[in-house]
Amino acid sequence: MNMNALHRPGAIALTTTRRWGGYMNGEAKVWLVEHDIELDPAATKRFANVWRDVAGVDDHIRDTALLAAARYLAGEATPASVGKTLARARSRVAAQWVAAKVVAKLAVGDGAAEAATAREVGVDRMALRRWLGKR
Repeated sequence: MNMNALHRPGAIALTTTRRWGGYMNGEAKVWLVEHDIELDPAATKRFANVWRDVAGVDDHIRDTALLAAARYLAGEATPASVGKTLARARSRVAAQWVAAKVVAKLAVGDGAAEAATAREVGVDRMALRRWLGKR
């Protein structure tokens, strides 16, 4: 590790303490405290690895992944509980796809341009045309 990189302005300092089980990003420690999560040293080390793995990912996605990891490491989440949550999310996504399809078809039926409607819904024009039965 390049220790000089830690002294750049804006760089996040790494600290070592017995409580956090070795090197841990200060930001990660703050995140755990803000989310009222306490982990033992071994779990904290594993959480630090997850923290590094999700660096640079969209904030919402990153926080969801971190919360799931922390809950698992704290014994509050299991693969089964995460699977149930994922199944519910897939169901909601499927319902939203149907809603988007219905509204897009109605809008085009009311005279909206296909290209603009497809863009607004977030699909390509050919997908919209398939929905309209024009393929």
